[in-house]
Amino acid sequence: MAKGTSAHATTWDRVKIAPIVVLSGAEELFAQRAIAQLREQFQKQFSEYEKTTLDASNYKEGELATVTSPSLFAEPRLVIVENAGSGDRKFYQELEKYAQYPADDVCLVLNRGVGRSAPNTFKKLAADYPEVQCPKLKYANELNQFVNQELRRARRSATGGAIQKLVQAAGTNLAELASAITQLISDNQGEISEADVDRHFAGRVETTHFEVADAVIEGKMPTALIKFRQALDTGGNHLGILTMLAKKLREVALYQEDPSLVAVPRFALPQLREAARTWSPRALAGAICAVARADEEAKGASKDPEHAIEKCLIVCCRLKAGKI
Repeated sequence: MAKGTSAHATTWDRVKIAPIVVLSGAEELFAQRAIAQLREQFQKQFSEYEKTTLDASNYKEGELATVTSPSLFAEPRLVIVENAGSGDRKFYQELEKYAQYPADDVCLVLNRGVGRSAPNTFKKLAADYPEVQCPKLKYANELNQFVNQELRRARRSATGGAIQKLVQAAGTNLAELASAITQLISDNQGEISEADVDRHFAGRVETTHFEVADAVIEGKMPTALIKFRQALDTGGNHLGILTMLAKKLREVALYQEDPSLVAVPRFALPQLREAARTWSPRALAGAICAVARADEEAKGASKDPEHAIEKCLIVCCRLKAGKI
């Protein structure tokens, strides 16, 4: 990984592995997508690699040197520094020292976030290394462009009225907008219409079901339980949550068996790949069995179906974490 000789701004979908990558801007969706792209590239290029995450806002002296020092097995390393724009003086001193002679087998990703500290340090880094632009989108034309880009990546289209309604409904919350687009693509064939958007936002409970399942797949137990309660409080059907979770688990199992068996939008692939990588076959089999048991209990075998499903969510998350 030789040091670059000129600055070049790039976007999350074009970022490449480099000794240092700077993520600049307040839009976390773009930053996390850039990180996902880099992780995907590491998985393709290296059979084994080490991933480490630091938090610059809670930095301990010497951490950067520790995680970038040569490893025992000489594995390539992906080091992600969150809140890199909110570090203290010691962090930036160590960062500038490291940047003079970065390690050959390390990709150091600096996610500045909303912090504005050390602008000169990042200006120097951006002069030599890739800088991914992660701007916060505020205006209707920017949001419309974002929707069109998402649709093009999935090789889909929507009417102008549908795009306008989608932007009006989701507002400037880009994560919600991206999630809505993913769901609309999954639920509808052909060109997405205004009626499709109306149905989607009239049925926000289904989106909550989707979020519960996603949280379980990612092993985020507290989030899954909170989303589960929110879904029930807003009229969600507990069986619908189980159905969505079963669908997600099947997708992961199929992807582990043969990626060509799973049809998902292109921008959903990094999440699916990560799930397939982090779920062990044993944990996945256990989770599928747990969902099947919960489904049986929810359909009459249990006097408290909601408790049965809540227990299922906990079991699935614990299985993924290797605690069962």
